[in-house]
Amino acid sequence: MPFPARPCYGRVAMAVFVLLILSVPSADAESGKRADRLINFKMTDQFDRSYDQDKYAGFVTILTGSDKKGSSFNALWVNAIFDSIVARGVDMDRIWFLGTADLRGVPRFMKGFVKGKFPKEEERWALLDWEGKFAKAYHWKPGATNIEIFGPDGMVAASTYGRNVSPSRVAGLAKVILELAGSAQVAGIPEESP
Repeated sequence: MPFPARPCYGRVAMAVFVLLILSVPSADAESGKRADRLINFKMTDQFDRSYDQDKYAGFVTILTGSDKKGSSFNALWVNAIFDSIVARGVDMDRIWFLGTADLRGVPRFMKGFVKGKFPKEEERWALLDWEGKFAKAYHWKPGATNIEIFGPDGMVAASTYGRNVSPSRVAGLAKVILELAGSAQVAGIPEESP
């Protein structure tokens, strides 16, 4: 009767070590604290144009993003928010939309392929967040569109997430955006007449 194969203790030890490393929470997860302002970032879009947080200083910024499963809801939310604030007469020169794609977990060898799947129309750009910086900082929900509204000071003023558009949440976000943009219509004050 042959002896049973001896386990390879080196491989077992390596597997345990890898599992321990993977189970150690990141600094973001450890603190559990959600970012309260626009984080520092430097990223590119699918057209290799570079963006950083300085571009958005002094503006109301509407940050939207998701993972692949939530990406089909992004345009629905962005269009609903845009239509809502335009209908209320907000000065769009004070507002920036910033779309992001949470691409953490994409293997390095797949990055070119994934990047090629993004829209080719330049007006449909999105930041390629390969490290998931935004998702981690704001504790985004997977499988949904995540929305953060920042004031001109860079502080988070409102946030939500969802799949199907909620008219009541869009109205609430529009109200916050109008207040941040300094619209006189928020208070019901008519525009000045000559």
